[in-house]
Amino acid sequence: MIPVFQTRFAGPDAPVDKQGNCFAACLASILECSLETVDVLFDESG
Repeated sequence: MIPVFQTRFAGPDAPVDKQGNCFAACLASILECSLETVDVLFDESG
């Protein structure tokens, strides 16, 4: 596992592209890849 840190910190009230990406950072750490590889934006429908 390599440490990958989140780069966005806004909460659920922020626009989708500005919301925090801690989950993507967690996945990138476990998968040992870059944040950009797993950084996926979610919309209201999931």
